[in-house]
Amino acid sequence: MDKAITIEKVEQFLENPESVDLSEFTSISEAAAESLISYEDSLYLSGLKSISVSAAEALSRHKETLCLSGLTELSDLVAAALTSYQGALFLNGLKTLTDNAAQSLAKNKGYIYLDGLESITDNNAAYLSQIESGLSLNGIKYLSDTAAKYLGNHVGFLSLNGLSTISASSAKSLRVHKGSLYLTLHSISEDVAKALEHNNGFISLNLNLMNSISESIAESLSKINGDLYLDGLTSLTGHIAFALGNHQGDLSLNGVKSISEFAASGLSRHVGDLSLNGLTSISDAVAESFSNLVGTAKVEIRSTGSDCVIEESSVFLNLSLNGLTSISDAAAVSLSKYAGIIGLNGLKSPNEF
Repeated sequence: MDKAITIEKVEQFLENPESVDLSEFTSISEAAAESLISYEDSLYLSGLKSISVSAAEALSRHKETLCLSGLTELSDLVAAALTSYQGALFLNGLKTLTDNAAQSLAKNKGYIYLDGLESITDNNAAYLSQIESGLSLNGIKYLSDTAAKYLGNHVGFLSLNGLSTISASSAKSLRVHKGSLYLTLHSISEDVAKALEHNNGFISLNLNLMNSISESIAESLSKINGDLYLDGLTSLTGHIAFALGNHQGDLSLNGVKSISEFAASGLSRHVGDLSLNGLTSISDAVAESFSNLVGTAKVEIRSTGSDCVIEESSVFLNLSLNGLTSISDAAAVSLSKYAGIIGLNGLKSPNEF
């Protein structure tokens, strides 16, 4: 049964936004859409099952986030009507996207979320790569080498967290992406890891489903500019720790249950946030190694889509050891030498022992 957003409902919403849940409505009139654009905050219209061209044209003048994730189809005309929209646009309900619609959406100035798409054509990728800010495609399960080549030319935020694997050719194309690239892979080969080395932008690489990596893969991963998530690893050899210790960026190893002095020594050269929340105890020697970690780092703030550095700032780095339930006095003294911020939220107070 259709439940329409009327002008009366919009007036009630504008007077008291908490009195009306706009996400419950399935349709909206042009007049109601025109009235809504005066609202100076995010609009969540995720209940809409369809939208007219005139209503889309009106909503395109809204300045803040617009959620239309209830739409499962987007006609070329409606996509064209949304062309001038400049805020974050959520269209996560779409399962397919025509090339014409992709071409229109590429003209938007804000972030576009298309996480419902499970595949995109090469032409889709060519058009979407022209989006000037952010693009989220977390539903994509497979990416052709041609599509990867187009997306590698994108500048800005790009999220591809739905992929399970990529080819070395695709990795090589994505390596040149300028901006922030978010990848979640179920596995990674030596060729793919090597192809991602010395990337142009920033890569957040989630490999949490992998329970082991080779030393050669660890060496390649250490050369990626960005953050590494390896929470699936339950143990860490000294050689792999030394390889990962060369990495600069956040490093998450929350699955590791114990660590040797040799492995800790290897990690002590790492620069960036280090998370080892799976450790429940550490030796005094390991604590001493962790005290040698760099606690601060210089970060460069750059203008969007540019290599121009606006300013350089110092930040405190984090060492997360929240799984520790107790530490010796000697370990406490060693850890106190760390110049960054230490997380020890799991430590018990004396009266809990």
